[in-house]
Amino acid sequence: MITAAERLSDAITAELGVDRAGLAAPIAARAAWLRRVLDPARPALPPAEPRLAAIDVELARLQRLTTDQTSPAEHPAP
Repeated sequence: MITAAERLSDAITAELGVDRAGLAAPIAARAAWLRRVLDPARPALPPAEPRLAAIDVELARLQRLTTDQTSPAEHPAP
C-alpha cells in the first residue's frame, strides 16, 4: 500500500524530473550540513562589534573624501 508521503514524494520527484535516488544524495548532504551548523559544540562566531566599528570608520573616511571633493557652492557653510 502506498502512503500519502510516498505519493507526495512521487509527485514532487515527477515534477522535478528526477527519481528518488537522485534526491537522496543532495538531501543527505543538506542534512549533514544542518547537523554541523546546529551542533552545540560548534565554536561561536566572533562578536560583530569590532567589524561594525571598522565599517563605521571606513564609511566616515569615504564620506570625508566625498565631501572634500565637492565644491563649496554645493556645501555652503552653516
